[in-house]
Amino acid sequence: MITFVLIGCGKIGKRHAEQMVQQGKLIAVCDIVKEHADELALQYNAKAFYCIEDLIANTTLVNVAAICTPNGLHAQHTIFFLNAHYHVLCEKPMALTVADCNKMIEAADRNNKKLFCVKQNRFNPPVAAVKKVIDDLIKFGTVQRGFLGVSFVNASDLNEEEKNKQGIPLSAEGIYVSDVPKDGGAYEAGIRKGDIIKKINGTEISNAAEMQGQISRQKPGDKLPVTYLRNGKEFIATVTLKNKAGNYEIVKAEAVLETLGADFTTLDPRKAKEYGVAGGVIVKKINEGALNDQTRMKDGFIILKVNDKEVKSVDEMKALVGSNKNITISGFYPGYDGVYEYPLSLENQ
Repeated sequence: MITFVLIGCGKIGKRHAEQMVQQGKLIAVCDIVKEHADELALQYNAKAFYCIEDLIANTTLVNVAAICTPNGLHAQHTIFFLNAHYHVLCEKPMALTVADCNKMIEAADRNNKKLFCVKQNRFNPPVAAVKKVIDDLIKFGTVQRGFLGVSFVNASDLNEEEKNKQGIPLSAEGIYVSDVPKDGGAYEAGIRKGDIIKKINGTEISNAAEMQGQISRQKPGDKLPVTYLRNGKEFIATVTLKNKAGNYEIVKAEAVLETLGADFTTLDPRKAKEYGVAGGVIVKKINEGALNDQTRMKDGFIILKVNDKEVKSVDEMKALVGSNKNITISGFYPGYDGVYEYPLSLENQ
């Protein structure tokens, strides 16, 4: 059985104590505020101490010390317990300076003890999404985005008049599915307009940010269980996410660029506003490849759509081209009227 002592009995310390007793036994707690230490000691049948020196002198056979004191004391307390031959679990941040962090690591090495710093933020949706972006860029050269394939509104944010105007039942609350394109993963899994999404991947969803947080960590081809309500009954469907082009392919940036044979850049938002468009991709220079071989496209062309789907960035264009063998690129030349379309076959490129 793993045995613990807890240093710092505030809000975070209490959360540590809850987990400690599930993994082992909490032997002692310590806090300079006597009432805090006494309360936690009574709750978990542990000994209460009010200074770490007394705790060390009066406890034996303890494996791990959890440091949950104020940030500025992490280094001091961690080194103290490492030198007393405890393994240490230190709350974040590890310390306030790199120098102190190095001293903590040196103390762990010198005493042949383990030092672990809490880093649960890696599970938070925004942090997980950023990590996915970095991993995708390293592995594929572009961000892989999986799409559920639904349009939705948060019915909880709408009043009675707004619900009537949009044709949403007055009783609807939560993520109301307003449209389900037939080429999307959700439609194939059986989700339909009027369903109310309650959970994604087992996590309750109540707003758009929570929904996007679950989906943004996935890539095309990933399968997600989606819990939804239909006529008051709960159903679970497994949705296989697609890319923006409507298939399951992973998009590799260099392969797409090499196939088209051009240098691209995302249209600056200020220029987009000047041109009266939502966004686009500039063809900076046409090289050897499909564009040169099959079209009369010129440098400076601004791509607005691929296969009739809007493109606002180079990453979106890569995703839409994907592994498609036949595409149509639509756009315009600044200073000239009209929209130009260029059909392309990438079969033998």
